[in-house]
Amino acid sequence: MGRNIKAIDDTNVLVVGSVHDGPKTLRDMCATTLEPLGRAPLKKSNSDAKRQRLICNGEDEEGKKTCTWQCNSVLVEAKEGEQSSRHKVTKYVTEHTCTAPPAKSRIRRPSSTSSKPTKAKKIIFDTDIGIDDAMAAVFAIASPEIDLVAMTTVFGNATVENATRNALHVKDKFKLTNTVIAKGTNKPIVNAYVDPTVMVHGIAGLGDVDVPVSTTCEAIDTPAYQYIIDSLKADPNNITLVAVGPLTNLALALAACPEITKLVKEVVIMGGAFGLNEAYGNKTSCAEANVYLDPHAADKVFTADWPVVIVGLDVTQKCIFTHDFIDNLRTTAGEMGQFVWDVSRFYLKFYSEIVGLTKGCHVHDPSAIAYVIKPDLFTLRKGPVRVVCEGVAAGLTIQKLDRKRYHVDNWSPHRAQCVAVDVCNEELVELYRSTLVAYAKKQTE
Repeated sequence: MGRNIKAIDDTNVLVVGSVHDGPKTLRDMCATTLEPLGRAPLKKSNSDAKRQRLICNGEDEEGKKTCTWQCNSVLVEAKEGEQSSRHKVTKYVTEHTCTAPPAKSRIRRPSSTSSKPTKAKKIIFDTDIGIDDAMAAVFAIASPEIDLVAMTTVFGNATVENATRNALHVKDKFKLTNTVIAKGTNKPIVNAYVDPTVMVHGIAGLGDVDVPVSTTCEAIDTPAYQYIIDSLKADPNNITLVAVGPLTNLALALAACPEITKLVKEVVIMGGAFGLNEAYGNKTSCAEANVYLDPHAADKVFTADWPVVIVGLDVTQKCIFTHDFIDNLRTTAGEMGQFVWDVSRFYLKFYSEIVGLTKGCHVHDPSAIAYVIKPDLFTLRKGPVRVVCEGVAAGLTIQKLDRKRYHVDNWSPHRAQCVAVDVCNEELVELYRSTLVAYAKKQTE
C-alpha cells in the first residue's frame, strides 16, 4: 500500500512514509495531466477507487500554494517554496488516473447499489465474536436502520484469530460484500492475557457450530485500530463505534490518534455493571467480562472526550431470549433464524447448567445494537465513569452521580457519559424478532 507521498514536481518525489514496491516517481506511479496553478478556490468532486479530480490554488497559513488529493491509499501533496529553485513547482496535477496497485486496506465507502436506506446509521462493530456477538451481528445486518461498514475483531470470547474467522464466516454466510473485516489486537494494553472462557462460547467462539477454516473473503491488512482511525477521518461525524468486547482496539486508536474523539458520531459499549437490578458482574463478583479483560482500555475509553453510551448488565440481564423465542425464530426468520438457533444450543446449555437460568439466555450484545436502532427503549443516566484497574476489584465500573468537587477527585475532570439504567425489555426482544423476520421475508421477495 502506498501512502504519505509528497510530490516536489512531476518527476521528483520526496517519500515521507512508506510506498508500495516499485517506481518512486509521481510520473511512474500515476498517468497525469499537468495544468498551471490558477486562482480558483479549492474544489473537489466525488471520486471512486480509480479516479479523483481536485483543483486547488489556495494558500496555506504561510502563503505557500498547495494542492492535495487522494487516490486509493496514496496521499500526494505538492507544495511550492519548500525546495531549491531548481525544484520549484510551476505546474500542479489537477486530474489523474491512478495506476498504483489497488489498496487492499482502502476505506470502504457506501456503495450506490446498497439495499440500505440513505438514513441508515453507519457502524463499525468491534467484537470478540462469540455467540451473543453473532446474535448482535445478524441483528445489525437485518436492520434497515443500520449500515454495517465493518467488523473489527479483538480477543475475548475467543482468540482474536478465531474471532476473525468467525467474523469472516458471518460475512461469507450472509453475503456482506460491502462489509470490511479488520483483525485487531490479541492482548490487553497492560494486563496479562486471559484465555477465552470456553464453557461460555465453546472452543472457537460459536459453540458447537463448525466454522469453515477458509472462506471466500479475507480480512484486510490494516490492523483494526488503524482502520477505525482511517474510517473516522474519511467520514467524520457519521460513524458510530459499537464495541461489544474488550475495548483494547478503541484504546489503541485513541492513543495513536487522540483527535478521533472529534470525528466519531457516538460510541456505544456493551460492558460494565453499576449495581442496578442486582447486576454487579459476570466475570467476578464486581466486574463484567468485557471490562475485566482490559480494565485499563475501558478506563481510557470511558474518560475520553467523546460521547459514550454504556449498555451494561444492569439492562442486558433484564432481557431474555427464551427457548420458545429462539425456536420461533428458527421457523419464521429464515437462514438468520436458523443461524441464531444453531449458535444458541451451546449458550443455552451454559445458562441452564452454570448460570441457573433455565428459561433462556440474557440479551447482552444485541442490546447495544438495539440502542443504535431505537435509543428510546433505554433510560440513561449521565455522569463521569471510571474503572478500577488493579486489585481484587479490577474491572469495577463506577459512575459519579453528584456534582460536588472533592479534594481528591478522579471523576469530575472527565466528560459525563451515559449509562443505561433501564430498558423496555419486552419491546427490545420484539424488535429483534420483527427485524429478523422482516429481513427473511425480504430475502424471498
